Amino acid sequence: MYMKKLFIRLSQFVNERKSNLSFWLYFLGISAILICFLPLILTQKSFFGIDFSKTGEIGDTISGIMSPFVGLLGAFLTFIAFWIQFRANQKQFGQFDKQDEKEELGRFENKFFELLKIHRDNVQEMVIHRPENENIKGRRVFIEMFKEFRFVFFLTKHRALSFDSTNPITKLTDEQLVEVAYLLFFFGVGEDSDNQLAKMFPRKYFELINDCSDVLKKFQDQFPSSYSFAETKKQYKTGEGSIINDSHYYKMIYKPFAGHQSRLGHYFRNLFQIVKFVTSSDDKIVKNKYFYLKTLRAQLSNHEQLFLYYNSISVLGKPWITEGYLSEFRMIKNLPLPMADFGISPKDKLGEYNSEGKKLFEWDEIKERFDS
Repeated sequence: MYMKKLFIRLSQFVNERKSNLSFWLYFLGISAILICFLPLILTQKSFFGIDFSKTGEIGDTISGIMSPFVGLLGAFLTFIAFWIQFRANQKQFGQFDKQDEKEELGRFENKFFELLKIHRDNVQEMVIHRPENENIKGRRVFIEMFKEFRFVFFLTKHRALSFDSTNPITKLTDEQLVEVAYLLFFFGVGEDSDNQLAKMFPRKYFELINDCSDVLKKFQDQFPSSYSFAETKKQYKTGEGSIINDSHYYKMIYKPFAGHQSRLGHYFRNLFQIVKFVTSSDDKIVKNKYFYLKTLRAQLSNHEQLFLYYNSISVLGKPWITEGYLSEFRMIKNLPLPMADFGISPKDKLGEYNSEGKKLFEWDEIKERFDS
């Protein structure tokens, strides 16, 4: 126990002075001078009346007296040598650790920017074919898809309200209607799509889904007629004789309601993979994860962020909310709130602030600047 305490105190002593080379040179110089004078000092008559000069040969006296001191000094110097080497090794290992961290960060950034490039390529390669007109490509695809999805929601809500008031379908919330509409839009209408939808929804939804599918098929069959139709809370245009008393128009410029899972499925899987890759990385390596996710968010257009929000409401995209990607990491910060004016609003679904007290939506920050 005593040796352990001595070792700790010596370690502290050396550690405090490990960078002071002049201290050690001064210490060794004083020790050397004292050793030279020790024979003279130790062979003098002591204060206690003991005369060391009569104990025998002077060499034997000095050897006998000095040996313990020399041994202790040698042990001390050996300890100092080992300790300095130990500290040097520690410093070297620390440099290796920092170098490893830099290499790990480099590998992370290479993978991140590779995934980011894949995302950009996915967007650029998106296309909606138009038989007799120029195809819709790139980010414009999201603009046109959003118009289609918006119409599907209003139609779904209108059809739900058209059922008898005793039917549970009329009690569906806007959030539930958004999920029905999004999956109708995502899978489209047709025999294969109907089978997929039937497997995803509880039986209580079947009547509404079948009803909406029938109406959407009628609209689809009318393409490529060059006209617009509108959906309201009360009426929608069927093509012949209906009265339009609202301004929610949707013009078919491609064959609608054929489904977009081949486009959006791959798109959202890759986007989710990038976010999960960043958030699950080692905190010691990637210390500012929000910086990388902000870089990713900068690649998303307003309509992409709108789709990310509505996708997260559906069963297909719930992890975006449960994992906190939309709130804690503010992945839809640039979402234009006035365009998300149907279904459940983003602020009602996600709130206005994250756990750090930061506003979730840039639109609120802009509005505050105008109001001030």
